[in-house]
Amino acid sequence: MSKPKWNYVVDVVMFGLMGAIIFIGVLMGFFLASGPVVDEGSKYAWGLHRHQWGDIHTILSFAFVAFFILHLLLHWSWIKGATKKLLRSSSVLVVILLLPALLILVAWSFSEKDSSAYAEFGNRSGSKFQRAEEAPPPVLPREEVAVEKKKVRKVEINGRMSLADVEKATGISAKKIAQELNLPKDASLDQNLGQMRRRYGFQLQQVRDLVSRLSGGKIEAIDSDAAPSKAQPAPSRRGKQEQGGLRQQEINGRLTLGDIQRMTGVPASAIINKLNLPANTPLNERLGRLRKRHGFSLQQARDAVSALKKK
Repeated sequence: MSKPKWNYVVDVVMFGLMGAIIFIGVLMGFFLASGPVVDEGSKYAWGLHRHQWGDIHTILSFAFVAFFILHLLLHWSWIKGATKKLLRSSSVLVVILLLPALLILVAWSFSEKDSSAYAEFGNRSGSKFQRAEEAPPPVLPREEVAVEKKKVRKVEINGRMSLADVEKATGISAKKIAQELNLPKDASLDQNLGQMRRRYGFQLQQVRDLVSRLSGGKIEAIDSDAAPSKAQPAPSRRGKQEQGGLRQQEINGRLTLGDIQRMTGVPASAIINKLNLPANTPLNERLGRLRKRHGFSLQQARDAVSALKKK
């Protein structure tokens, strides 16, 4: 194939790659949520998580760089000639080639370091490197070190987290947990555990038990939404509710209004009215999220369902 045809093919491919890169960049920058959000589903577009779109963006970027280098090689003679003609020296090409690195350095110099606006988005990648101005950690006596090692670390694991989040919180491999749960090899590590348990039929408590076992007992996985029940309730309004067939532990923060409707037969719309929630409240969102957003308690939800069952 002649050189003009090669130039045409390379330029067409570069145009396509650049268009795809820009599209994904706009999608991630303006339409997909990032960081800690209430609705994890807002991080998905066409079935792919924002991290998956980011992986595609990275692959396309590497492909674009490869074709860009090929483009420079095909036009190198013209580039040298044009530079020498315009600037009277081909050595200026070295400065031009270093221009991207210079622009990155300037942008980095004027950017705020360790901004508090991103504090909730996770630990920065350079946090493992101790700063020079920070004082070294105090040296503890051997007795205190032994006590520190025996302490059990408590980690929250709930349906809003993914296996990748569990790995970040505990240091236990997400692939190892997926293997212990007998999940398919193509199971997404970025999908919510709440969605995965409905799809693959495991319980969140199994994940917590696995974390405790794989950590050798050094980590205690907990669920803050679970209501502890240490003693039998005294005969009261709650006791009457249990006699009516509704146990207090049946309704918890992991259930949705749709789940409660299927479990109790009480219409979800009636529960929404009873709790004074907006009419457009989603039926597939967990009570744990709804109570944080609208300010009711799980006990109020249980009382509402019990009252509606009596009617």
